[in-house]
Amino acid sequence: PMGLSPKTMYALVDSGAVVNCMSEDEYMKTSSPDDSIKEMPQPPYRLKVASGDVEQPTNTVQLRFEIGDWNINEPFVTAKRIGGPVLGLKFLKNNSAILDVSQGLLHFTHLTMAMTTDEVLITTR
Repeated sequence: PMGLSPKTMYALVDSGAVVNCMSEDEYMKTSSPDDSIKEMPQPPYRLKVASGDVEQPTNTVQLRFEIGDWNINEPFVTAKRIGGPVLGLKFLKNNSAILDVSQGLLHFTHLTMAMTTDEVLITTR
């Protein structure tokens, strides 16, 4: 589980997504002042989403959240028409993830997650 505020939410772990992202609405609904470390300017690039549409990011926010008892600080790009949170390649690389497709496991240095669906439970504080 990944945590923002006192809520539980689902995030897609997507190695095809270069950056972590979430909808602007989802960010506004789920985050609290304790979760946002800092807001940064709108990135200079556009996002190509799974449908093939190109989306203009609205900003980038550095968020503090939890997965299990693991505290994480990661940047998320927000945009209007993106779905729920996506943990992308940047998250996997920053946290030294090893994907074991044959066993359906995602290994981190201190945590292993079973991939039983294509969503990972994210718990918020």
